[in-house]
Amino acid sequence: CVPCAGPPGAGRPPLVTAVIESQCCCVRLLVVDLGVDVNVPDFIGTTAVWMASMQGDYHTMFVLLYVGADLTRAFPNHAGKPETPVEVAWRYNHTDLFPLFAARGIEIPPGTPPPQDLMEAYIDGMPNA
Repeated sequence: CVPCAGPPGAGRPPLVTAVIESQCCCVRLLVVDLGVDVNVPDFIGTTAVWMASMQGDYHTMFVLLYVGADLTRAFPNHAGKPETPVEVAWRYNHTDLFPLFAARGIEIPPGTPPPQDLMEAYIDGMPNA
């Protein structure tokens, strides 16, 4: 079940790979059954919870938060601006994750659109067609 993390030295932990490949069962196996540290970053600093926020995977996010994923750790987005997993979910409009964040004490005003500066940074970083 555990996905391949790539060739030796590739720098991507199996947990981050499982999140990228939307393998919730593998995520659960790794963090709940095998006790893998949920906050271990990959070779560029991205964590599993950051990737789950970007993908909007509710079930994977639930598992990651259950075992103590850090929602405050920021990672630079493609425009170089540090974003927390909550900001990433906000930018990609994954509002279904907000109740999970609220349960962890993160305040998200109801009905609030993603912050404009995050949207502008995202649009500015997109290649021109």
